[in-house]
Amino acid sequence: MVVVPGARWKTKEWPAEHYASLIKMIIADGCSVVLAGGPDDIAKGEKITELAGKPMQLINLIGQTSLRELAALIKGCKLFISADTGPLHFAAALKKPLIAMYGPTKADRTGPYGSDDATVILSTAACAGCLKKECDDWHCMYDITPEMVYAVYIEKSRRL
Repeated sequence: MVVVPGARWKTKEWPAEHYASLIKMIIADGCSVVLAGGPDDIAKGEKITELAGKPMQLINLIGQTSLRELAALIKGCKLFISADTGPLHFAAALKKPLIAMYGPTKADRTGPYGSDDATVILSTAACAGCLKKECDDWHCMYDITPEMVYAVYIEKSRRL
């Protein structure tokens, strides 16, 4: 499984703590996880790895792949998880099963088009879809819990 925790806008990022909790649940289920992303996401990847307890089943490749290598990594994965970010669109174009979390952006405008097995989890926040790159009351992405994403992961895993 490939997880890309970064995003161009900070408001689109799912919290590191949420990724770590989700990863712990997925690893307990017997699956390995590869973190991927660009150099700007290195600190977040290190934080997620630390919060997850540095398990052997978590491989942090953030900042270590070219775009071509990232695309190849995604092509070879069974499932892809991220927020609204560029690599999400690689996964959709490659027809990978995927889970995407959306808060300040609108899936109908920037959603993962082309994948028949894409699940978009929309924030329940009243302000979701605001399109703000900065926010003084940023909670939309926190409102998507690790348990919500894990439930979708379990459903998809049964079909893989």
